[in-house]
Amino acid sequence: MRFLHVSDSHLGYSAYNAIDERGLNKREGDVYRSFEWAVDKALKLGVDAVVHSGDLFDSIRPSNRAITFALEQVIRLSDADIPFIVISGNHDTPRMRKTGAVLRIFQHLKNVHPIYGISPSSVAVKDCLFTGTGFVPEEEGFMSAVKSMVPDSKYRFNVAILHVGVSGLSVFKTGEFNELVVPEGSIPKGFDYVALGHYHDQVEPVKNCWYAGSCERLSFSEANQQKGALLVNLDNGVVEAVPYHGRPMCIFEIDASGKNANEVMTQFEEMADVEEGAMVSVKIWGVCES
Repeated sequence: MRFLHVSDSHLGYSAYNAIDERGLNKREGDVYRSFEWAVDKALKLGVDAVVHSGDLFDSIRPSNRAITFALEQVIRLSDADIPFIVISGNHDTPRMRKTGAVLRIFQHLKNVHPIYGISPSSVAVKDCLFTGTGFVPEEEGFMSAVKSMVPDSKYRFNVAILHVGVSGLSVFKTGEFNELVVPEGSIPKGFDYVALGHYHDQVEPVKNCWYAGSCERLSFSEANQQKGALLVNLDNGVVEAVPYHGRPMCIFEIDASGKNANEVMTQFEEMADVEEGAMVSVKIWGVCES
């Protein structure tokens, strides 16, 4: 059993004012390309399933363009008979139930299994049972759902899917106002693999429990993070990073103390030998002389 673990695609995300030749925000185009890359990779690898651990969309009301793009890519997996299992994250979960869940658009598609309710749901693929719960804004309700997630001994493998921050010796969270962070001891026990979403870096906070991270860099705090997906082989227990090389981000720092404007610019030009199309952040401190 091999599956591709993908997360935090944030389709519909846009930032800054740079527009491409199609009139599309460049950052929005970046996230679309990264998700299309993940689908391409799943098809090329011939995996048994694709697991998306939340925040497929960047908002609870994505644009028609984001919805159309998501449907086109997910249908590619469906047509290839590759099950796509996706849970809701904090970005695509409304705080009021009457708003409705955007992941419902997938519920009638063959081989597509959206999980967005307040109770865990399971999907069987060959000899593996995938059990996930959608994001629940209230901690008590979320923890109740997590506690009810238990492996099923009738299956050779069991995989849990969650969208949450984890705290322990290290803390894995984003600092967003509506995120939930649980102690590492609260992660469901007995599963062969726990697919986590929310934290945008690839890391294993608990044994056999992985954040796939986001495929594309979404802020300068992620400039040095490895991006991509994870290829999980349950037969041998190997988790392999599948790197994606998206738009580079570079951060430069300049101490302008005692320098004039021309000297600061000269120093920046000497430092800023970057790849074309890269995003650059320049931090300058000190007082420039006139």
